[in-house]
Amino acid sequence: MPTTIRVRRLPELLTILPYQLGFRPSTCVVLAGIGDRLGPIARVDLPPRGYEGQVADTLLHPVLRHTHDGLLLVGYDEAPDASRPLLRVLRRRLRLMGYRDVETVVVRGGRWRRYAATSQAGPWAPLPQECDVPAVAEYVARERAPVVSRDQLAAVIAPEPAPDSALGEALLDAGTERAQLPLDQRRERRQVELDAWFHWRVGAMLEPTVRQQDDLVLLVTSLLDVQLRDAVIAWLCPGWLQVAALGPELAEDVRARLIQVVPDEDTPEADLLVDILTTRVGAALEALCRATPLPFTVPLLTMTGMYRWWHGDGARARVALEAALVEEPGYRLADLVLRLVDAGIPPGECA
Repeated sequence: MPTTIRVRRLPELLTILPYQLGFRPSTCVVLAGIGDRLGPIARVDLPPRGYEGQVADTLLHPVLRHTHDGLLLVGYDEAPDASRPLLRVLRRRLRLMGYRDVETVVVRGGRWRRYAATSQAGPWAPLPQECDVPAVAEYVARERAPVVSRDQLAAVIAPEPAPDSALGEALLDAGTERAQLPLDQRRERRQVELDAWFHWRVGAMLEPTVRQQDDLVLLVTSLLDVQLRDAVIAWLCPGWLQVAALGPELAEDVRARLIQVVPDEDTPEADLLVDILTTRVGAALEALCRATPLPFTVPLLTMTGMYRWWHGDGARARVALEAALVEEPGYRLADLVLRLVDAGIPPGECA
């Protein structure tokens, strides 16, 4: 997401926060760095009374490891003063760390007001209508809109249950067949799979769906090959991995088949198109996740989480990576990338 979307007033910033998060927050606290750009952003559910101190560390670390012009602290609650205990602890810790001027507000039921340490809080004011906030139109133009809740965000990538369907059997058969391929046939198989991923991405930019079961089986089983999985990730997330690290044979095939298909001009129009295409490819990866039964979806969930994190969508990255680790706790790449997300480490520091 580019940093050219401009917000001039605090109520407008509160209005676009759900668009940046990807869902509409509730019963939680959000901490965001503000300045020339918005972010990073961290969010945590409101804890039971007495656990505010433990939760505060989780929220502060990913944001404060970066330098900001200022900080925005937002308590989203449904009951009066529900977020106050955690906001109080966070503000105290921020003061001790040298942050004296932290913009703190409470949002409830479509209204907002500034936080006050005493009961003499400011008056409630309605949040602006989204249609009256110009920055919202910028998100809509990029085909980004928040879902109702974080739970619904998780449902977006929720795979089908146990593989007792014809699709599950087809995936099992294809995976077994692939594992038993003679060495002299594996390069040709990889080339077919790389071609399939290229055509999938081109199609995803037009419509984020899976058209045929055979396509899905080929794409999903290809990711059982860790080297090929890494090759596709390197293509979808330029800079994550040098293609040469894949070995001379696979690197040659990747360069020949996985051609970059996004514009590289440095213009506002090209930036907008890149954002739209990025959103569509992410949606297409999530459609693949939904269409793929467990346990075959673990590499795909991991790649989806990696893609979302690399392109600045930490919330969607987290739900995909957590889903992968629930199914297979020892899946190393998912664990690594989730640690990076939890630590608030941006992709640029890993390139």
